[in-house]
Amino acid sequence: MLLELFALLAVFLATVPGLAWPLVRRLSLEPAEKLVAATALSLLGAYLAAWIIYVAGLPASAYWCLPLLGVSGLGPHRRSFVATLRSPEARALAIGQTLVTAWCLGWLALVSTYSGGGWAADWFEHWERARFFIEGGAPETIFIGHATLTARPPLANVLVGAFATLVRLDFAVYQIASTLLASLVFLPAALFARRWGGPRAIA
Repeated sequence: MLLELFALLAVFLATVPGLAWPLVRRLSLEPAEKLVAATALSLLGAYLAAWIIYVAGLPASAYWCLPLLGVSGLGPHRRSFVATLRSPEARALAIGQTLVTAWCLGWLALVSTYSGGGWAADWFEHWERARFFIEGGAPETIFIGHATLTARPPLANVLVGAFATLVRLDFAVYQIASTLLASLVFLPAALFARRWGGPRAIA
């Protein structure tokens, strides 16, 4: 699984925050705010692109546009991105995000089975939904015997499915992609903490 982990990390880092960096670098924001905005807008852009791929019925190989667009967005503007990361606050955010993601992946590595009693179906439902978007499922599909397509907002399932399918579409890779995506909640949380808690709040 180490190979899949590094491959997913590469896909994530190629897509986020580069996808939105050409736009965000022009905004009048502090460096830390630029980092968070670029991440959020890159995820939103990746979601919209993946949704279009699903609706248009394009093959799974079309999801390679996500890291390719991310690299092409960041490449020509890498100097401005590096300059942003040199800011102490942006650097603190990046280091904090790295630690939080590593911490979450460490906990994930300890999971031996997905049970949870009556809640076990949730794991399987989201896995079904991620596969649904990648495999071009029909809108009338019923998940875990009773849930309709509109019963859950699609963003996380679409994104996780798109990232996972670029490596290998199985449950283990899906869980790693879910963890990587979910760990990004640290960035806006840390920004809010800094806003109301002072300079040391991120740490």
